[in-house]
Amino acid sequence: LIDQDNVKRNCFNNITIFSGLQESTYQCLAGFFSGLFTLWKFKDRLEFHGLKVFGPKKYYKLTTNFKDLRVDFYLNEIEFAIERVVFQGFDHKTGKYEVNYDFGPLKEINGLKIPSYWFSSQIGTRGNMYEISKVKINQFIDEDFFSNWEKECMARTNVKK
Repeated sequence: LIDQDNVKRNCFNNITIFSGLQESTYQCLAGFFSGLFTLWKFKDRLEFHGLKVFGPKKYYKLTTNFKDLRVDFYLNEIEFAIERVVFQGFDHKTGKYEVNYDFGPLKEINGLKIPSYWFSSQIGTRGNMYEISKVKINQFIDEDFFSNWEKECMARTNVKK
């Protein structure tokens, strides 16, 4: 669960509360994903850095700052689709922080174009691949779904910070 104040994860009934650079990364990603993989939620905070070349591909680079992170968005020069997002920051305890998200070709689902997959990796790690397989749009959720879920989980789980 992500909001502007905190980021929580429930993994097999163990609640983890994120802070610092990880919290900022997840909050920024929430805006990106809820904006349907567009820059809509960042429109007033973007700075254009021109056309960048990586091998045979060219990308427009747009940058924003989100709390203590610098976030670079790389857009395909032809379709203007976001193909890469890079989060960078520095923590005095852990040092340099860099996480990359690479997005696969767009897939049209119910008139929406979303990446068919994305790959995330933190510098020094192997990374994870997430593939889009089943998309359900406008699913019914009880009004108090998240508040009930959080109360129940907090009452019967371990909380880690």
